[in-house]
Amino acid sequence: MKLVRRALAVVALLGLALTNAAAGEIVQVDACALPGRHPPPAISPEAALKDCTALIKSRRYTGYDLAYLYVQRGEIHAALRSFRAAVADFTTAIKIDPTMVVAYRDRAEALGATGDVKAAAGDYARAMELDPTDASLAYGRAHLFHEAGDYDRAIADYGKAIALDPNRAQFYTERALAHASKNDYEAALADYATAARLSPTNFESVSQVCILTLRLGRAAEAIEKCTTAIAQRPNSAMVWEMRGLAHLRLGHVPEALADFEGALKIDPHQPGALYGRGVARLKNGDAGGNADIAEAKTRAPGVAENASTYGIEP
Repeated sequence: MKLVRRALAVVALLGLALTNAAAGEIVQVDACALPGRHPPPAISPEAALKDCTALIKSRRYTGYDLAYLYVQRGEIHAALRSFRAAVADFTTAIKIDPTMVVAYRDRAEALGATGDVKAAAGDYARAMELDPTDASLAYGRAHLFHEAGDYDRAIADYGKAIALDPNRAQFYTERALAHASKNDYEAALADYATAARLSPTNFESVSQVCILTLRLGRAAEAIEKCTTAIAQRPNSAMVWEMRGLAHLRLGHVPEALADFEGALKIDPHQPGALYGRGVARLKNGDAGGNADIAEAKTRAPGVAENASTYGIEP
């Protein structure tokens, strides 16, 4: 799973043209070109590899231009998930021009895809020495550490990226995920809140503010935050469920029941909403809530434990 995610990260970072990425099929990549040439057409990766190889073997190019061609061929290999071939081309580019930041960055991504975190981190470090103003390099190394489960170093590097580019919402959402992985929900909430402020239409950040506010026991505030999330995406069963849990925690049983019904109308198979409705029905004196709770536990055996993290008990 991590390798697939890393491969997609490489493709996204390199800006290669994909037409069916969701299915894992690469149809087109940019043709090989030297700096200053008009944007090349998108062609098949096989044709692009032949194009780059022909230019490399032509012996018409030296120095930076030749290194750039190796980088482009390496990027095509990376897009095809041939990471060892990509590393070889990036290494050649670095030998030709040891100051080429993009070659270190791209080799770091490819090495990360092979699982060589130490070598990848070293390449990011060298790239950051050569260009200490590029926030994407610190972010790339943070993502590398994050994927490796080294959350402390990931958080530190996300912080470096944020210091260089404090208005990039994605940096905060990624750091929030790292904080959450350490169960530091206060820090995660702070980062999601900043991301939501920077990008108010980003539903991930807005919905996570709703969820984490409730997780931290601030139910009244969570109702407000979840209402904002619902207004942004009213067809999300999850945020209806969260607002229902917040109402239930405050003893607002009718409001909780309405929200759980809203969630189940969107997704009748949502176990958390079904469990919440069951608890609310019991608190309302309706013994039929036992059936909801039993069915929810059948669908998701851990549903009761999850609800308890939000302060909800039958």
